[in-house]
Amino acid sequence: MRLRCRRGDASVEFLVLFPIILGAVFLGVAFSMAALARAEVSVAARAGARVAAIECGQGTAAWVSDAQTAALDELQQGGLHLVTEVPNPTQAGDWYVGTYCSSFGQTGGVAAVQVQYAALNLFPQFGSLFGGTGGAGAWTLNEVASFPTE
Repeated sequence: MRLRCRRGDASVEFLVLFPIILGAVFLGVAFSMAALARAEVSVAARAGARVAAIECGQGTAAWVSDAQTAALDELQQGGLHLVTEVPNPTQAGDWYVGTYCSSFGQTGGVAAVQVQYAALNLFPQFGSLFGGTGGAGAWTLNEVASFPTE
């Protein structure tokens, strides 16, 4: 008689735990995507800033486009989907790369690159953990890297 009363317990436990386990897996995937996007934006800013520091310090006329290209190449190699270049991106896939050099053709200055990327926002809480801001559809990562000009 006792066995008969406990017959459906496993099914009920499964129905209760399955959404919790599925939610934990989904949160883990979203967290991983956010961490990857944050790391890729940081790497892209540093790559662009390295190129800017060398070429701006040497007086290369195309230092701006070369630094932007280096940053964009890193974003694409990192697997980030680039859609449109816009200042202050807010839609998923939008991006922006800005450059600065304090002393063109001279050493001792500073070259900086700012990379902004709007990543898909699965959970708004994760965006703030990784320094992002934004609305329900995307959160914007903003990273600035600088190096002394050479």
